[in-house]
Amino acid sequence: VGSVTATHPSDAEKPSSQFEEELAGAPLWTVVWVFGAAFLALALVRALSSDPVLGRLTTALVSSSAMLFWVFRVTPHQGHRLRELLGEAPRASDWVTLLGVVAANLGLGVALVELGRITGIPWVAAAPWRMATSGVGAILDVATLVVFVALLAPVAEELVFRGVLFRKWRRTLGPVKGLFLSSVLFGVLHGGTMLPLAVSGLSWALLYTRTRT
Repeated sequence: VGSVTATHPSDAEKPSSQFEEELAGAPLWTVVWVFGAAFLALALVRALSSDPVLGRLTTALVSSSAMLFWVFRVTPHQGHRLRELLGEAPRASDWVTLLGVVAANLGLGVALVELGRITGIPWVAAAPWRMATSGVGAILDVATLVVFVALLAPVAEELVFRGVLFRKWRRTLGPVKGLFLSSVLFGVLHGGTMLPLAVSGLSWALLYTRTRT
């Protein structure tokens, strides 16, 4: 009678790239230290200046710098190709799933806003961002939204929450606990939008597990 060896669910996945393995092996203290220092720097800037445009611009610059510093410090990039750092492009069959997840997240947000309007319970906190309407402030606000909110912040979140936390906790705690814990933390750190962002984090982790990019 031959022996049967049980395999972990993640063992059947496509082999990880070197960059993914290095992210999964990054010590958690490096995440806490770098982003904790960034939060302290932002708190100092906010205390010294009441200009909202300057505050948002500084937030974008400090957060982006912290992200880039962390990535280049925790992973040796010698020999890495750009595609390995960015992840492979989704396969044609993955685009339907990806667009479906995006639509589901948007639908959840709209549904919670409407539910809050009907019941009077604020399921989703109102966004505090008020853009400048003219001048240099308006230009800086648009640039910050495009560069930071639409590009750099999502990249940082994927690297930290899916690249490090989800992969590390999935290996040490198991796939279900790793999925749940990383998703809840993702929601908690977004404050007033905790519920939809926790669900969103869950969907992105599942999407990463499926597409591996």
